[in-house]
Amino acid sequence: MTSTSSYFSLTHSLAHSLAHSLTHSLTPLLVATNQPTRYVIIASDGVWEFLTSQAVADLVAKFEDPLDACRAVVTESYELWLQVLTYVTH
Repeated sequence: MTSTSSYFSLTHSLAHSLAHSLTHSLTPLLVATNQPTRYVIIASDGVWEFLTSQAVADLVAKFEDPLDACRAVVTESYELWLQVLTYVTH
């Protein structure tokens, strides 16, 4: 069984490739899977810089409502960003 993290790493890589294609000429890697998928997460570097793919998957898995899951991910990454900001500014 493949870990959830590997699927999120793939989607994170795809999103990163697509974002950079706006300014760079990149060919994104597209991969199909026969594995059941409960959710797909598309997030900015503001999330991925502070949370691992597995951490995001673990957070999202706790919620039935996608909006609640989104809020949890944003809140967690924001709190981690504030910790870094506080450390850098002091």
